[in-house]
Amino acid sequence: MFAEYGTDYRVLCTRLRETFTRAGAPVAVVPVTAAQMRQPCMMDNDKTVGFFLPGASHADYDSKMGTDNIKCLRRFVANGGRFMGICAGAYYACETIEWFKDDPARYKTKKPRIDFFNYLAHGPIRELLDGQTDLSHSLSHVAAARITVNIGDLSFRAPIMYWGGPQLSGHSEGDVIARFDDVAGQPPAIVMREYGRGRALISSVHPEIRGADFRDEVQNDPHNALCVRSRAAGEDVAQYESTRDMLWRHMMHRLFPEYIRG
Repeated sequence: MFAEYGTDYRVLCTRLRETFTRAGAPVAVVPVTAAQMRQPCMMDNDKTVGFFLPGASHADYDSKMGTDNIKCLRRFVANGGRFMGICAGAYYACETIEWFKDDPARYKTKKPRIDFFNYLAHGPIRELLDGQTDLSHSLSHVAAARITVNIGDLSFRAPIMYWGGPQLSGHSEGDVIARFDDVAGQPPAIVMREYGRGRALISSVHPEIRGADFRDEVQNDPHNALCVRSRAAGEDVAQYESTRDMLWRHMMHRLFPEYIRG
């Protein structure tokens, strides 16, 4: 798992360790820097089964990872490895990123070159943010996003934590696992595709975050509107904990069927 400065990898790391342990899978979850990715055998398909790119407060993943590691990551997945990108990781796994398209002062765009998906990834998704105009604070990007999940013949709706992830526009290869209900056109929220002999999955939302945990981490300040709104989002997600957990296990099964049961 990529864990350079600015990445929010700890919750994802904990959830992955819980999931593999619960499944009895002999998989160690190891946070790595760009320098550690370059160590012999670190990205060897015989020794490493997957690579995770988590959310981030300061991503800049293409610069932090470096061109050599990006090429190595693409080769690793093409040769049978698995990749998951969540929130910022989903942005960077797409062909093009646009951030704050409607705000000239903050607008940024780039082509990060990881290119597992041909989507334009743009955000944050304003339709989910209850008309927030000042998005300078991290908590202003938080919402309980309603998504519709499709697992085989099973379809269900649930709120999942959203924290500034991308809206995916255009067309790309892959199987849409979930879509946003409350965004015009119901764009994809979670997508998986085959990439060479491997698999890549991206998620705009955070199914690894338990709503109750998020709620309890936010300061309980009734005079702070962002705190009140964010705690309410966590509480909303917490009411559907069994559904969130089922979605998370399904995502892990899709990537690692040899370790995680469906």
